[in-house]
Amino acid sequence: MRAISIEPLSAEHRREDFDCGEDPLNRYIRQYASQHQKKNIGRVYVAVEPGEKRVIGYYTLANGSVAFENVPKSKGLPREYPIPVVMLARLAIDRTMQGQGVGAVLLFDALKRSAEASRVIAAYAVIVDALNDRAKEFYLHYQFEEGLADPMRLFLPMQDILSLLDQI
Repeated sequence: MRAISIEPLSAEHRREDFDCGEDPLNRYIRQYASQHQKKNIGRVYVAVEPGEKRVIGYYTLANGSVAFENVPKSKGLPREYPIPVVMLARLAIDRTMQGQGVGAVLLFDALKRSAEASRVIAAYAVIVDALNDRAKEFYLHYQFEEGLADPMRLFLPMQDILSLLDQI
């Protein structure tokens, strides 16, 4: 894999040609990502090759919550209030870079930033809504768990993320 940098999205980044093969994800990075950042709806981080500004991948993080009814009782969480989480709202890789490890690098960066945020603002887990079965398999490969109400909604407990980061 070539070296990549992960940076907060800025006006300098070239997004107009981004194509991951999924229209909603393409449209988001091209048309809505900057607006969402300005309005504090989500934080967008982009992958670029060093010295370049063409976006080759991106992810979005946002705060969220999960109704306690949707979390397995086996997790031992309070059953009265919504459970705070970090939402990995989007993760996409340009077709030219798919299969080269960029997705794993972006996911690890997202988990690292989520863990850092959880030290300031509590979050039980990182939650992702997999777009399709291929995406679901990607997240399951990286230890995300099933068990929430929606079979495409996966989670990785923050405790597991922090343990992983402590080992690195």
